[in-house]
Order: sequence, then structure tokens, then C-alpha cells
Amino acid sequence: MVLLEINFTINGKVFNVNSKSVPVDTSLNTFIRNHAHLSGTKFMCLEGGCGACVVNLSGLHPVTGDVFSYAVNSVTHFRSVQLHKQ
Repeated sequence: MVLLEINFTINGKVFNVNSKSVPVDTSLNTFIRNHAHLSGTKFMCLEGGCGACVVNLSGLHPVTGDVFSYAVNSVTHFRSVQLHKQ
């Protein structure tokens, strides 16, 4: 079994998450509410249609260093994110 890891920050707190500590099918919404204990993140339809679960995702582009910010649906699952420096 491959150990999957991701590191990210929520409200200034760093989270180091791997597939042993959190199930791989955990949505961002579930992680924020149940693991980070931030219940202000809402959910309603659990399909992403109503917009109640939208959260802000921001960071730095790995090549240009530009700041990016996206409104993302926190109840759907993403399969992979791959950023490569060239």
C-alpha cells in the first residue's frame, strides 16, 4: 500500500495528513469539520449544487510565485493534484 501525504494550512495552522491518519475518501469539508474541528464550514446538499460548502483555496504558483485564490466546493473529492517545477 502506498502512503499518500499532503500538507496544508487552515487559518494559519499546519496540517500534515497521510492515508494512515485520515481515510483517502475524506472530503475537504469532512476534514475541516471533523479533524480540524472548524464547524463553521457548512454543508447542505452534499453534492456541491447549492454552494453552502464553498471554501477559499489559496497558495503560491510553484513556478511563477504568483498568489492564486479559488472558490472550491469542499464536499466533492479530488483525485490528484500535481504541480511540477520546470
